Amino acid sequence: MPTRLAAIHVYPIKSCAPLASTQAQVEPRGLAGDRRWMIVDAGGRFITGRQQPRLTLIRANPDGEALVLDAPGMAPLRLVPPAGGARLASTVWDSTVPALPADDAAAAWISAYLGQPARFVFMDAACVRPVDPRYGAASDEVSFADGYPLLLISQAALDALNARLAAPVPMLRFRPSLVVAGSAPQSEGGCEREHGQTCGNLDTHGMRGWRVTLKRCLAHLPAPKPKMSSVLDKSGISRYSRVVKST
Repeated sequence: MPTRLAAIHVYPIKSCAPLASTQAQVEPRGLAGDRRWMIVDAGGRFITGRQQPRLTLIRANPDGEALVLDAPGMAPLRLVPPAGGARLASTVWDSTVPALPADDAAAAWISAYLGQPARFVFMDAACVRPVDPRYGAASDEVSFADGYPLLLISQAALDALNARLAAPVPMLRFRPSLVVAGSAPQSEGGCEREHGQTCGNLDTHGMRGWRVTLKRCLAHLPAPKPKMSSVLDKSGISRYSRVVKST
């Protein structure tokens, strides 16, 4: 069976519910709209589902540039990216970046839901978070994701894990951006970065430098252009391509 891209997940807010998609745009920081929002405590440090499992019940649906949030027991909230104003030093793991805090009404909403002081912060273009230089180029950036622009997991790896567990765990427990099917278990762990490959590769640049070899070829791609983003669909990923409809 040829290796294929089986699922795409975008997480508009870190640690909250994902949106499933059949195609997504790949930007330098990851999938478009993925983890550009985060929730922080009173000290500006990130709050995740590890600390507050209720976060995973917040659903964020795009509404233009804004998000409409729904959560159990809460009225819907329209979360709008701040247009400017004072920035808030916001920490995610070992990175502290100058994010833009949402308004006080949004802070009151998330504080009431979590039962602790909290607020939403937004990563705009001026809020830059470098990738760990041990695993990326000096110019690589990442969103509020744990460490890298994309996270890829194979279905075979999850199946192999669940075969050893008394109670199986779902794929979304690992919060992947991309899920591939048709590969051997843990094959993604042996991938290496290879630049300049336009045929037969699932290019996962920025994902600890991994790539996944595909059985079928992709169309030849044009030379990179500055600030040009790309589009992926279930037939593969291209860093520099036009929109391709999923199959």
